[in-house]
Amino acid sequence: MAGKTKRTASKNKSPKKSARRSYWRALFRLPGLILIIGAVYASVWGILNAENHIKQEIIRESEREISMVLRGYPNWINASLKRRIVEQGYIGLEKLTASPGTAKLVAKNLKSKFPWLKNVRVQTSINRLTIDADYRKPAVLLRHKSAKYYISEDMTVLDYIPIDSLSVPEVSGVVLASAPSPGEPLFHEQIKASVKLTQLFRAMDKSRSRKFLKQVESIDVENYGITDSSIPQIVIKTKEELDIFWGAAPGDAEAYFEMPEKKKLAVLYTIFESHPNLKGRYENIDLRFEQ
Repeated sequence: MAGKTKRTASKNKSPKKSARRSYWRALFRLPGLILIIGAVYASVWGILNAENHIKQEIIRESEREISMVLRGYPNWINASLKRRIVEQGYIGLEKLTASPGTAKLVAKNLKSKFPWLKNVRVQTSINRLTIDADYRKPAVLLRHKSAKYYISEDMTVLDYIPIDSLSVPEVSGVVLASAPSPGEPLFHEQIKASVKLTQLFRAMDKSRSRKFLKQVESIDVENYGITDSSIPQIVIKTKEELDIFWGAAPGDAEAYFEMPEKKKLAVLYTIFESHPNLKGRYENIDLRFEQ
C-alpha cells in the first residue's frame, strides 16, 4: 500500500515539473524569437526605405532639366525653323523635364499652334524629349498687303519663315478678301493651280542636275479660268524676266484643247536644258499649243 501511495504522489508531482521545464525551454527560445522578429522588421524597414529612395530618385529625375531633340526631319529644314519648333514647344513651361505632363504639353503646343507640323509624336526619356512629326512643305509664297505666307502642298496656310534651301515661287494675281490665318486650309482654285504646278516642277527636278524651279520667280494666275485662247491662264515668270505661257491649270489642258501636261513639261525641260540663257534666246515661251 505504501508503495502505491509513493507512486501516486510521484505522478502528482510530474505535471509541475513538466510545466517548469516548458517555461525554461520557452525562456531559452525567446532570444531566437526576438532575433527572428528583429530580422523580419529589418527586412520590412529595408524594403520600405528602398521604395522611398526609388520614389525620391524618380521624382528627382522627373524634375531634372532635359534637352529637346528633333528626329526624322527633312533635309530642307533650316536652323530658323528648328528654333521656332523648340520655342513653340516650350510655351507654358518653366523648364523641360521628364515628368509625364511635359510631353503632353509640348505635343499640345505643336499640334494646336504650329501648323508646320502634323502627326506630332512626343516621347520623354531620362535625358531628352524627342519630337517626331511629319512636316508640311511650302509650295508657294502668298502676299496679302505687307504680310507674307506660305501655302503648303496640302493647301494649309503657314506663317512665313525664310528657307533658302527650298525654291518657293510667289503666286501672283490672287485677291483675298481678308488675311489668311496660319493653320487654316485655303480652298482657292487659283492658288491650288499654282501649288499643283510647283509640285510638277519638283517632281521633274528630282532627276535633273539643273533645277528649273530655282529659276522661277512667280506664277501669275490672274487670268485663271478665262476662255479667251489668246490670253494664257497661267504665266510662269522666271528670274531672268522671261514669260512662259503655261496655259490651263494642271488637269484642265484637254478641256481647253492645249497640249497635255506631260508634253508641256517635256518641251519646257528640253528648251531649259538646251539653252542656259533663255532670256537672250526667247522673247517668251508658249507651251499651250503645238509649235
